[in-house]
Amino acid sequence: PAQWLVACSESLQPPATMATQSLRMSPSSLAHTPLGRASCGSRRVAPRFASNGNAAKWRAQWIETRVRVPVKVSVDQAWEMWRDKEQIPRWMPWITSIEVQDDKPELSKWTLSTDNTPLKDVLASVGQRLEYSWLAKDLKPVEKQKIHWRAIDGFPNKGSVRFFPRNAMECELEMAISYECPSGLELFAGVLTPMIDTIIQQDLKRFETYARQQRE
Repeated sequence: PAQWLVACSESLQPPATMATQSLRMSPSSLAHTPLGRASCGSRRVAPRFASNGNAAKWRAQWIETRVRVPVKVSVDQAWEMWRDKEQIPRWMPWITSIEVQDDKPELSKWTLSTDNTPLKDVLASVGQRLEYSWLAKDLKPVEKQKIHWRAIDGFPNKGSVRFFPRNAMECELEMAISYECPSGLELFAGVLTPMIDTIIQQDLKRFETYARQQRE
């Protein structure tokens, strides 16, 4: 995968760093580049733009990843820990911080970085380092069954965690994340998606370890 990414990057020539999908090109000039004609995964997508000052934003196909794993943690404990959003980076290291707003606790600022994931080496091979931030709004939860949120500003994404009891001390967690294919990486979606699946699976098992330590 790394060699394929390098070959593709020679024609795309993406910027060295990327932040919340800002492109320093006009829509008309980008449309004539390989990026402007890129596809996300195997599906062809046409470039669409929305003005934001002097920048343009690429609006690509949304991609969803969904992972479900059993954990030796009760639904009650899992629910309480996931509801405390500022704890999430303890078991999801690629989420570097979550800051809940004091005056509006339903809103929180999230920051993501690939530096603490296996994606770091793959992206570094094509001169990439990804870091994004966004403001998320909590959606109405279903008590001890589902929490979910969506970005209202910044990197477009939404996510959910669902809780399925197995017995008094075990449950299953299902995490789903949907996001816009980041600018410059549309051609790499087929490579990145299985890696993200693996990362989330590891995060949920890391949560299990952390939760059990907290219980002891």
